[in-house]
Amino acid sequence: MILGSTKFPPATIKKLDKVQTTIPVSHVSSDWESNLLLLGELTGKSKEAKNIISDYQKDLKQAKKKP
Repeated sequence: MILGSTKFPPATIKKLDKVQTTIPVSHVSSDWESNLLLLGELTGKSKEAKNIISDYQKDLKQAKKKP
């Protein structure tokens, strides 16, 4: 499996697909949660990925409460 950028031109994806299945992943850092969930799914670690995101959201909420 090849993880490629969503910015890759279609021709590049086609070439990579000849080598191995290619999955476009967003390069935008604000989309990190979706990328982590995708990687968790691909590696059989969906639960761990969801837990990491949940822990992050809890920590962020706590940090926003502090003066």
